[in-house]
Amino acid sequence: MALLRPITSTSINTEEYIKSAKEAPKFKVEALIKDYLFKQKKQQTLSQVQTFNSWKNPTGIAPDKSLTFDDLVKRIESNPNTPFSVADVWISSELITIISQFNRIPNIADCIRNLNYHNGLNWSALDTPSMYIAKDENDNYIMVSTKGGHRSVMSVLTLGFNCELPIRATYIGSLDLIEVCEQAAIDHHTDCNKRNNQTADDRIVSGTAADDYEMKEVMESLIDMKLYVKEGAMKSEKIDGFRKCTSWQSLKTSIKDNGYENTHYATEQIMKNTKSQEAIMSQSVEVIANFRNKFKRQIDNVNPMVYDTLSDFLKWYFKDITRNQSTLRADKDTQLSTITLAKLFNLWCQTNEYANREKAGRSMNGYKSPITARHIVDAFDDDKYVGFFAS
Repeated sequence: MALLRPITSTSINTEEYIKSAKEAPKFKVEALIKDYLFKQKKQQTLSQVQTFNSWKNPTGIAPDKSLTFDDLVKRIESNPNTPFSVADVWISSELITIISQFNRIPNIADCIRNLNYHNGLNWSALDTPSMYIAKDENDNYIMVSTKGGHRSVMSVLTLGFNCELPIRATYIGSLDLIEVCEQAAIDHHTDCNKRNNQTADDRIVSGTAADDYEMKEVMESLIDMKLYVKEGAMKSEKIDGFRKCTSWQSLKTSIKDNGYENTHYATEQIMKNTKSQEAIMSQSVEVIANFRNKFKRQIDNVNPMVYDTLSDFLKWYFKDITRNQSTLRADKDTQLSTITLAKLFNLWCQTNEYANREKAGRSMNGYKSPITARHIVDAFDDDKYVGFFAS
């Protein structure tokens, strides 16, 4: 497996930066629905929502009712060291809890739209939500949702508060919330990677919680570059000075295509030249990293006496109010945007004091445009970009 971060990189313990299961906000499914209704100007009760959407009684064949929540508790108390997993357990919706450390918060509006597709709850579409039994910080029993948070919401919306719904319940041999969430996070992450409706930011958070090697390495890279994807999942005191990353996938692509050091450098330069509250556009990072990766020798040759010519150029670039992160990526395609940056770099060299031989104190190898058409062909191993570079 290819490493994303260099072997010599400083070791990062992601647990120091990411909220644990006990620190991360927990949300009762019923509380989420009540909060949603409270914020509505119309349909502020469940009955009003049900009437407005004309939902009928649940359709399809309901699962058998083999066990109740009390049956689970009796089994645990009689043999607390023995784990088990059983289906067709009917529990109260009051118990269902979403742990934001690894699980996303259900979107109530989406749940309503999904219910309207079936004209209400359909038992077959509901399938079987999967949950783990645990105890919260107050020593109360809760059911930790792993697969089916949205389906739990749909059940409450149609059946009412404190309704009963069928689930698969798992007991790991412990009720400790941290231990339970370690296993639940793995199940959730495995499941969410199969579904298109899980966002990329949700996947990296759940993947890190589930100890997914590739996801943890991306998270470590983000932390190393002082970036985050979901601020609420991080410990606030640990991310002071960090910026939001718009796309960890683009950052990962940049590392693979342009190298870790170039991507790290590009991120630092954008952070240095933009406002502290501004998110870091990963695709703009790609452009700078790509530019440095392909033309570092030509950039450094502009004036070898200067420590970092590219840094000076980028400072000049962002100083113009007409230019920003978005303009770095104005050509959409990374390669075309890189060539546009190369053309602007040549222009900067022609007007910059470093291009003045007397002030610089040494020759620029006989030209004022350090990046030529030949360099474009060599860098991209293709002459198809030469016309764009010359235009």
